[in-house]
Amino acid sequence: MQKALLLFIIWLVFLPIVEATVGVGIKWKTESEIVKEGSSVCITYGLYNPFDEDVMAFLKATGDLENISKAEEPKLIPAGTDSEHAIPTQICFTIPKVYKEDCLLFGYLCERKCEEEQVILKGEVIAAYQPKGIGGTGSATGSSFAVPLRLLVECEPMERDLTPLYLLIALVVLLILSIILRKRSK
Repeated sequence: MQKALLLFIIWLVFLPIVEATVGVGIKWKTESEIVKEGSSVCITYGLYNPFDEDVMAFLKATGDLENISKAEEPKLIPAGTDSEHAIPTQICFTIPKVYKEDCLLFGYLCERKCEEEQVILKGEVIAAYQPKGIGGTGSATGSSFAVPLRLLVECEPMERDLTPLYLLIALVVLLILSIILRKRSK
């Protein structure tokens, strides 16, 4: 027992003290947004850096949000920036079509009834930074904080618009009548 206590004390004495000197924090106002499919939505976060070294920071998304996101270019976040003076930074999402449509003709003459469950795209928005002094090729990043984000995709019912079909039928009828009238006049 005494040996274990002695080893523990030695371990505590010689334990290297690790102190963060670089990083970035994130300030947010929302964890979910209602969005429409086919739209583009941008959300603003604040990036701050309470540490001693300037960083080039950016946002990135994970989960369902990763492939539909596009963030601003990295921004310089000066050392000593607190959360009250966070630098506004946007990340945008292009919302895909997620609800089924019943179409009569190759993607035309469609309707949507919105009887399915609401689609929720989930993931995290991460405040990341580019460490200084990285040589070679590839991309190295450091992550500091992540916040959850849910995009609730709204389903908009759509009635089938038959106007183009009626116009096509009217055009075909007029074309046939014009051919018949030409043949009779000859």
